[in-house]
Amino acid sequence: MKMNEAIKWGEIIIITIPPDPIESGFIDETFPMMKEKTVMDITSSKARVFTYLERKSIEHSFRFVSTHPLFGPFLFPVGEKIAIMRSRTSGDIDDLVSFWSKAGLSPVLTDPETHEKAMSIVQVLVHFYMMGMDESIREASSIMGINPNLFETTNFREISKSLERVRSLSSVILEIQSNNPYAEEIREISINALKKVHEELLSDKKMNR
Repeated sequence: MKMNEAIKWGEIIIITIPPDPIESGFIDETFPMMKEKTVMDITSSKARVFTYLERKSIEHSFRFVSTHPLFGPFLFPVGEKIAIMRSRTSGDIDDLVSFWSKAGLSPVLTDPETHEKAMSIVQVLVHFYMMGMDESIREASSIMGINPNLFETTNFREISKSLERVRSLSSVILEIQSNNPYAEEIREISINALKKVHEELLSDKKMNR
């Protein structure tokens, strides 16, 4: 269907575009057609988008419920979690909890602030370390003049697969790093924690001499 036809036909509208196009007004002309319908987004960061869509839901009389699928592009994500956040226009959301449950997902009810804090750890922090690890492996391999893949352990092989996936999702990861309001703070915490581990390892080495 064409977008306007699909919106008119559908009962639940799921917005799947990134935060920047949403806030740029790219879909503003479609909001009047969403009157009395249920509208959800699936963005990873809610800092900007949640307030914007909540305001539009009040202006155009549609029901807004924010969601975030807590899984990547798996083929069969049965049993994976999806975060659900109420807005001022959500009302009772039991029907949507049931909707996602019947789709095979496990709903997690939360609020935007809690969600952003959680994502700063499970996404921003983890991706930050993985990006750093990927860069470190490249630099170390070049300096040492060695191809570590020839000597890979099981752990290294599994980590390499994860790093490859991170590289393939670089645009999404950078979007999360840019939009999460706690990103800078959590990166600073991460760097300090890494320094602490480094200092502890140096201390252990001195004690064992």
